Amino acid sequence: MEVANRWVQRGIEQGEIKGKKEGKEEGLKEGIAHEQKVILKQLQKRFGSVPTEVEEGVKKLELDSLESLAEAIFDFANIDDVKVWLRK
Repeated sequence: MEVANRWVQRGIEQGEIKGKKEGKEEGLKEGIAHEQKVILKQLQKRFGSVPTEVEEGVKKLELDSLESLAEAIFDFANIDDVKVWLRK
């Protein structure tokens, strides 16, 4: 019976680990999507309409690049500067 209890406990622990990992991954995806949305709103407010090319480029960025773009927005003179930045 003790062996069975250990197997059950091990299964529970593995399930908890998997659940935490999946939760972190989902949270990261949601965080990236939110950051993309905020940046696109900032670009729209700063430059007016955002070309599809820029919107698609922003949606392809990972979190570290999104953070860099969020800082770089203040250095852009126009939407073409954003396009150049996205090509880097």
